Amino acid sequence: MKTIKIKLAALSFAIAMAACSTISFAAENKMESALEVAYFEEYFDSENYTEGLEIKLVPEVRVKVFNVAGNLIATGSENDAKIKSLINISDLLTEVNGTKYYRSSYQPTN
Repeated sequence: MKTIKIKLAALSFAIAMAACSTISFAAENKMESALEVAYFEEYFDSENYTEGLEIKLVPEVRVKVFNVAGNLIATGSENDAKIKSLINISDLLTEVNGTKYYRSSYQPTN
C-alpha cells in the first residue's frame, strides 16, 4: 500500500512540475513576443518621424536658366510658373549644391 501511495505522490509531483514548466515556458514566450512587438512599434514610429523630418528639411530647389549666349535669363524656385515653363524648353546642364542649371536653346523671335 505504501508503494502505491509513493508512486501516486511521485506521479502527481511529476505532473505538477510538468504543468509549472509548461506554464512558465508559455509566459516567457508571451513576454518575449510582447517585447518584440513593442520594439518594432517603436522602430517604425521613429522611422515615420524621421521620414517626416526629412521631408520638412528638404531645401527648396533653386533653378538658374541661361540662354544660348550664356546670359542668365531667369532664376527662382523650381515651383515658380515662369521657371516651370522655361524648364520645359531647356536642357539640364548640371546640379551643384542644390541649384539646377539649365540652358534654353529656344530663341524668341522679335
